Amino acid sequence: MWNVHDCIRFHELLSKKEYVSVIVEASESAKASERVVSLLLFDTSGKEPVNVGDILVEEGCATDVTA
Repeated sequence: MWNVHDCIRFHELLSKKEYVSVIVEASESAKASERVVSLLLFDTSGKEPVNVGDILVEEGCATDVTA
């Protein structure tokens, strides 16, 4: 679960930028509110795509589940 700081940082990284997401995995659940989607998210507004997930992991806001 993200705290307020993590949510604000996520918003800062994506606000008013172009991005692309790639769904890696989606878990099925009886309740839609319990569905978990794992994805890769890239900021594509610059010359080179930037993996937003890598930034969030480096800053301690997210966990790398691919490792």
